[in-house]
Amino acid sequence: MVSASATRKVILFVHGLSGSAEGTWGKMIEFFRRDEGFSDFHLDSYQYPTAKFRLPFGKKMPGIQDLAEGLRSYISAYHGDKSEIILIGHSMGGLVLRQYITNELKKPTPTSIRAAIMIATPHTGAALASIGSNLSWKHTHLKQLAKGQDILRSILEDWATLNIENRIDTLYITGGLDAIVDRQSSMPYYGNVKFENLINYGHIDVIKPDHAADIRYIVIKKFITELPPAKKFNVAQPNAVGWPLFYRYDLSCEKFYYIRSSDKVIEQALSGSNVWLSGPAGVGKTVALTRAILLKGWQPFYFTLDGFSELPAENLLKEVCRLLYDRLGLPDEDLSKSSSLPDILRSFSLAFTSSVQTCKIAIFIEEIPITSVEEYSKFLDLACHLSMIQDSCTFPHGVVWVFSSIVDPMEYTQSQNIKLQERYEFLKADIWSTFEINALMNMLTDELNIQFSNTEKEEILSGINNSPRYLKMLLKACRTELGSKKSVAELISSISMVAR
Repeated sequence: MVSASATRKVILFVHGLSGSAEGTWGKMIEFFRRDEGFSDFHLDSYQYPTAKFRLPFGKKMPGIQDLAEGLRSYISAYHGDKSEIILIGHSMGGLVLRQYITNELKKPTPTSIRAAIMIATPHTGAALASIGSNLSWKHTHLKQLAKGQDILRSILEDWATLNIENRIDTLYITGGLDAIVDRQSSMPYYGNVKFENLINYGHIDVIKPDHAADIRYIVIKKFITELPPAKKFNVAQPNAVGWPLFYRYDLSCEKFYYIRSSDKVIEQALSGSNVWLSGPAGVGKTVALTRAILLKGWQPFYFTLDGFSELPAENLLKEVCRLLYDRLGLPDEDLSKSSSLPDILRSFSLAFTSSVQTCKIAIFIEEIPITSVEEYSKFLDLACHLSMIQDSCTFPHGVVWVFSSIVDPMEYTQSQNIKLQERYEFLKADIWSTFEINALMNMLTDELNIQFSNTEKEEILSGINNSPRYLKMLLKACRTELGSKKSVAELISSISMVAR
């Protein structure tokens, strides 16, 4: 639906869950098209596959990260020559464009993104998505929209880290009668934001104006027409030494990694065994394992399984195999509903045989959703079977299995399972000591030039429960314009709200 007008500016609309280009934006785009003030803009929509419900073995729904990559490809193909791009997203569409924007602003090159408008977007998740995800079979979109999801936290953290509110103009719009996304979620707590509450409208009709004087059209039109001259902060700083408040570790972040005694234990364990690391949330299990893998020059393959709740152990293993095939770009037709365990294990072996990787692979599995003692015990037995594939694997560079979990797997396995204990090193990630978290805080505040009094530091240490995750979230909030004006108590309260 690209305009024929050869202009250098575009307004690009992104629909939400179960929406479509025409069904979601038809009315809105029509009013823009009739408005002479926007005659120099292309009007276009980005469409992607989505539905409210997914039947068993139905069409795959790409996640938010994949949809953002698709948006990048779409813009590159159809609007690569544009000098200004204004993005407007509804509901999940707002998350897609936020993920796209953070990806673009991490690059050390200029961007054409001029402004972003997010309408009824669940930035911290939606309660109804949690309910719906349990009713719809392996529904990726509903899973990612549920409150507390890592993808939502990652987007929020990147948005604050990159200081996006001060680099491109943004507008947040919420519907006063929205029963799906509450105001607390649709209006992020930090940043120098512009915000409009359309009090008479709900989640769907908030984007469907009836006439040119309708407030649902006017607030967007006014924001675009009153945009100030383009800001000069659009080029990201080169990331040669990484970012101190990193969410996912890479080698450029090593300078800002606080090395604990447990890190040496993890490195040594990986040298001669598969590893299963368990411990409380927020203590840095994923970061520590990723660091150890990358320091060895291996390639990590991350598989998060929280989207596959209520599956028995063997079916969960099948889904891991599907994810591996998808990652390697291999067809998975043979993984039918009736696949037996030997068939699934054979499929893993074939995947490694077909791989063209040039280094050792670390299959990194986390967020295991099993709650049944019996099924968890079965899953551990299957993990043992997976390790046996290594014995016959013809993949020239080798494979290592890495698991991360909150629960201690040793509570679910039989003591006589000697093979499992031979093939895996079971480690525990401890809560950070006050000395360690204080040292990390001093290192990060010195690097970021943030100053706290001794009293404030004590208040922070008391309020974050010795969690490096919460410490970084607090420091990110502190660096924003709005966060810099808050007391330490208010900052602690704000990150606790997001954590919920």
